Amino acid sequence: MIRKLAVCLTALLIPACSQDHHAEVQRMPDSIADINYGNGHPLARNAAQDAALEQAHVDAVNAWRASQNLPVFGRCIALDSIARAYSEHESIEQFFAHQDPEGDYLAERCFLASGVKMVASCENLFVGFDPSPGNVLTLFLGSPGHLANLQQTTANTLGVGTYYDGIYTFVTYEFIWR
Repeated sequence: MIRKLAVCLTALLIPACSQDHHAEVQRMPDSIADINYGNGHPLARNAAQDAALEQAHVDAVNAWRASQNLPVFGRCIALDSIARAYSEHESIEQFFAHQDPEGDYLAERCFLASGVKMVASCENLFVGFDPSPGNVLTLFLGSPGHLANLQQTTANTLGVGTYYDGIYTFVTYEFIWR
């Protein structure tokens, strides 16, 4: 399904954000081990296919935020691992959505991978042929939902994960309070 859509479009984008104002504040650990769902689907991946591309996305987002007089995001290796696994999961299972085939959203994925319940979490998703930070950020800034996630100040941490499947690159931005 995703392959048919991506042939017609150069990029697909989806924003999402959720907040639990009643949750106890916990801190995401600095790092987590690689982990899979019971069915073998990825939940956290520490090895990056392209660490430089992921860092370039973080740098581009933070440069843009600084230009808007917004605080820059911190980075968390554990959140990168979750974002990276989600990009891989979307490619392998050929879906493009905030809810994975297991029925989980970002907050649940963070909890399953780290044992930490998220107070605030947002996610921006991209799939396409040009995963450059300039292209992805431009597309996100042109979309009201994505822009809202990039501008928000509830979260203070950004995780970025990319996955190239030989044709398309999946890019996941995860935003949490840490």
